Amino acid sequence: MMITALVETIETGALEVTSVECQDYTQGFEQLKRTLREGVRLVSVRPER
Repeated sequence: MMITALVETIETGALEVTSVECQDYTQGFEQLKRTLREGVRLVSVRPER
């Protein structure tokens, strides 16, 4: 499973897409949250099989 997320830099409003490979949604979402830099927030999260 792949989880793709749209993230926004809070200061500048710049958007970027990032993704992680995982076994299930819960594990992937936690992994995704750990990879975010400070000052960045999740805008949307989409699982792909």
